[in-house]
Amino acid sequence: MTAQDGHEAMAAPFYRAIGRAMSRWQHVEAAMFLVAHAIMGTEFKYTSTVFFLINSADLKLRLVNGFCQLYFSEAEFDTLWKPIAKNIRAAIKFRNGVAHFEPNFVTDQSYLDPDEPPIVLSPHHLDLSKRGSSDAASTNRMNEAAEEFLRIANTLIELVAHHIPPEQIKMADLPAGLASMLTARQRRAQMRPNE
Repeated sequence: MTAQDGHEAMAAPFYRAIGRAMSRWQHVEAAMFLVAHAIMGTEFKYTSTVFFLINSADLKLRLVNGFCQLYFSEAEFDTLWKPIAKNIRAAIKFRNGVAHFEPNFVTDQSYLDPDEPPIVLSPHHLDLSKRGSSDAASTNRMNEAAEEFLRIANTLIELVAHHIPPEQIKMADLPAGLASMLTARQRRAQMRPNE
């Protein structure tokens, strides 16, 4: 085994964690799409065109935030939406770090739990604006983010299921998996209306 092979084997859990986090981010985007679709009450092709014309996660959140501000009462917006939006903003910041930071081997074990490989994502070493930054994401932190992304997505789906009337949502041309998942969540919401 070469030194390169040894480094690759040691770093494999780290790279799996990056892949898991970036893949799970797509659940958040799909759930934000569902909120936009439900509030707009348009056909899938129109919602898809508007939502995916936007490449930036920040701008997608701004779009959904605007829809929620128009759709919900002020009290509902403050209690239902604002906490979710705050979590999404934090998730976007982390996701952007995963997309734009670089992997670095570290000797400072304070960034790591005992079971982690000595590699973290940190600001690019050529980015002078980040010099001295303590931002770093270890394997375990990326796995935690992946789980947080799923929680956020589920919270968004539950928001739709509990607070947007099923008859408002154009379900007919939604992808089958998304439509059946939302229908099941709506049924559960009707059975337990106080949750």
